[in-house]
This record gives sequence, structure tokens and C-alpha cells, in this order.
Amino acid sequence: RLLVDVGTNGEIILGSNLRTVATAAPAGPAFEGAQIKDGMRASEGAIEAVVITNEGIELQVIGDVLPVGLCGSGLVDVVAQLRMSSLLDPSGKLATQEQAMSLVTSELSERIVTDDDGARAFVLAWPIETGTDRQIVLSQRDIRELQFAKAAISGGIEVVLKELGITPAEIVEIYLAGSFGSYINPQSARVIGLVPPVPVDS
Repeated sequence: RLLVDVGTNGEIILGSNLRTVATAAPAGPAFEGAQIKDGMRASEGAIEAVVITNEGIELQVIGDVLPVGLCGSGLVDVVAQLRMSSLLDPSGKLATQEQAMSLVTSELSERIVTDDDGARAFVLAWPIETGTDRQIVLSQRDIRELQFAKAAISGGIEVVLKELGITPAEIVEIYLAGSFGSYINPQSARVIGLVPPVPVDS
């Protein structure tokens, strides 16, 4: 069984009744919403879950109020959803608006814009839909920040797997722990490669 406490410093424990090993992975603050363009802590107004469908985008906001930012669980969700909708390639690069037009509906393709830094971004909420009168976006840089954080955690998992001499297929269960980890959608964690692809308990 594998336990991962996801956060700025991720703790990772892998073991069985025969032997248990642990390590820590310095993931950085992306999971807490820091260094993310419209990132924030998990408090009222934070987008905590995202679903992308053919009809558009559905947001779950803490406190059932207009969104003002994006917290860590929402960050993991939206990146996973973009990957599943093919708007994000395997390297983590956002599609252009022109490319998106052949992949998804116009409502979704129009959400790919150029941000203030001249980089691509995906609009989660337009100004009229937010509590700040400005749009909330996921930028290309935000995706890179999540990739760095995810790489630290998944690298730590590889270390403990190697120490015990087992493969991901031998893991029976994975527990996502901690004040942040307990809110992550397990399926999204699998999609972005944060944890090995074990079946998700429904």
C-alpha cells in the first residue's frame, strides 16, 4: 500500500507487513495555489473542482459563491480535464485556438486565449462570471508549475518503489492524505500521473 501526503513537502510511505519505507519530496507551493496566476488557498470563492464537457465547463466553488480564484484541487482537476479533452498534449502544452476548433466545441475553443504575458491560457470563468470582475485563467506557466510539483511527488514514489523492488502494478491501494490530498479527485491524480494508475474505488 502507498500513502501520499500531498503538499509543499510531500511525505510518501510504501509498505506491507514485511517492510515499510518512507521518503519526502519537496513539491513546492503549487498545490497550495501559490505561484499560480489566479491561485489561492482553499477558502471561500476558490474553484475546487472542474468538469469539462462538450457543452462547456462546470465549476465547483467553495461556499457556493462566484469564483475569485483557483485552489490546488481545482488546479489538478482542470489540467486532468484539459488532458482528457485533448486540449493539452502529453508534454503539457495547451492547444492553440485554431487547433482546438477541430477538437472541441466553439464554446470551449474560445476559452483558449493569450494572457498578459503573451502565453496561452485557458479561461475558467469570464469577468461577468466571477466575483472580481476579471477573468480567471489557467496559464501555460501554471501548467508547468503543476508539472514541477507533480514530478517531485511521482519521483519520490519511484524511489520507494525501487527501494522495495516492486512495480506500480503490485500496489494494492493508494491513500491520498493531508488537508490538501484528501480533496484531490483520485481520477484526476491518475490522469496527470501524480500517482500510479491503480483502479479508483467508486
